[in-house]
Amino acid sequence: MSIQSNASFRIRHLMCMWLRYARLVAILGISAVAVGWGGGGGSDGDGSGDIKAPIAPHGVQAFPGIGQVTVMWNIVPDATSYNVYMASVPGVRKTNYYSLRDGKRFTNATPPFYSDGLINRRNYYFCVTALNGSAESLESLEVMGRPSSTIPQAPQGVGASPGDGAAAIYWDAVVSAGSYNLYRAEEPGINKINYAAFQGGQRIVGVNSPHVDTGLNNGTRYYYIVTGENGSGESAESAEVSVIPLIGATAPTLIANVIEFTTAELKGNFNNPSGFVTTVWFEYGTSPAYGLSTTPQVFAAADSFSIAASLSDLGENTVYRSRLVTSNSAGTFYSVDKFFETSATPYYGPYGPECFIATAAYGSWLDPHVQALREFRDRQLKPNPVGAWFVDFYNHHSPPIADYIREREGLRTLTRVALAPIALAIRYPVAVLVPFVLLPLLVSLGRRSMRSRGSRIRNPN
Repeated sequence: MSIQSNASFRIRHLMCMWLRYARLVAILGISAVAVGWGGGGGSDGDGSGDIKAPIAPHGVQAFPGIGQVTVMWNIVPDATSYNVYMASVPGVRKTNYYSLRDGKRFTNATPPFYSDGLINRRNYYFCVTALNGSAESLESLEVMGRPSSTIPQAPQGVGASPGDGAAAIYWDAVVSAGSYNLYRAEEPGINKINYAAFQGGQRIVGVNSPHVDTGLNNGTRYYYIVTGENGSGESAESAEVSVIPLIGATAPTLIANVIEFTTAELKGNFNNPSGFVTTVWFEYGTSPAYGLSTTPQVFAAADSFSIAASLSDLGENTVYRSRLVTSNSAGTFYSVDKFFETSATPYYGPYGPECFIATAAYGSWLDPHVQALREFRDRQLKPNPVGAWFVDFYNHHSPPIADYIREREGLRTLTRVALAPIALAIRYPVAVLVPFVLLPLLVSLGRRSMRSRGSRIRNPN
């Protein structure tokens, strides 16, 4: 009887361990959801419980220069500031940057962001987050920049638009240039060596695009070139452009294209001369003829103005050209074209948004655990009515829970523990089912063994 009692005790102990584990997982999962639902009145002391974090920045790019890297990204709606995280090893995150080589966090950053004092020919890795008050988004995709020690390339995309006694000159940024020089004369053929020998020859240092050159004579043609400069020297000259200032001209400049998937915001500046009523609009499209325009706005006051217009329903992964147009009794004036490219709307599966709570817990919708849960949702839950109802209910109610979890590391850990068995079962169903198949088999074999031994004890012969 002692053998049978000992075997029964072991089996009961094993089953109790399984039951305790299942109970623990259930309690952790329920606790995570319960705490999340109750998050409206709670706080971790940072005041972010009621603030929704912005989306992660996208379109992040890194451009190397001499001892520096310039980081660019697209503007995030509702973001009030940005953080840039840097390290000289890959895998930099907002939670680990301080433990990595050359790890730093730069707060209150704005694009373009210049990271100076770097070591040439060393790789640096960057990610960007957006903030809305104290609520911080997830990290952007990581980008890498490698500082070099070369002279900048000559500026490209140089253009000019006329103003009243002025001219607006603009050009594309050169990633390794620390500053720019503008050369002007009243005769063609100038360069950075001979400009002083030409009529009206002048060099203007430390300018940025766009630069409005004032004090000019209306009716006189002026010629311009631009160079970039850094610690290694000055670039070659840009192509030469010319412009004739006119009475009533507005010097329109297109200064920014803020892109968000299939929407964009165009921004520009112009000067309205005294005594003129000027109508202003943007033209945009995918061909040199543009084909589309924004609603015109009318300005009568003599002043410098900034203008913006929002575009929607743009095509995905499409290159558009745009320009600012001003028109008054002196004529019609155009800024130089600027190009922008839309991106594809993020794909979170055929049935709508990402797994909000799992993404908040694991930190990225690209995490393998989140991908497994999304795939299970799309392939197993959505095709049947009950599963579809659950997915719709989850998508409607889970975002505030995810927002609460995202800002609390302890709750993120608790949620990962709760979700781990589910994700594991989805990713490795055979491995997870094996113990459940073997356990009844072992119990059955154990019982048979005990019966056999008990029979031999009772009937030794």
